[in-house]
Amino acid sequence: MWTQLATKQLRRLTERAPGQAIAVYDAVQWLAGRSAMAALGRADPDGRRRRYWPVPPQGVFYAVRNRRLWVLEIRDARRRRAPW
Repeated sequence: MWTQLATKQLRRLTERAPGQAIAVYDAVQWLAGRSAMAALGRADPDGRRRRYWPVPPQGVFYAVRNRRLWVLEIRDARRRRAPW
């Protein structure tokens, strides 16, 4: 499942860098196919109930709710000054 924000960000990424957009989409499909998806990735350091999965140079924030993977946000990791 993709939030409106994540869908919008993926569309923008597709226009700007189609190869990166494909890599993000493929990574999300791979995560969704794992039974341990809730344990994969890194916990969000902001203390929110979401996880972070790197897809360099992008990063995917996601959550698992009711055994479904929700893509919450896609960020360009190069624009972040401190690590997630």
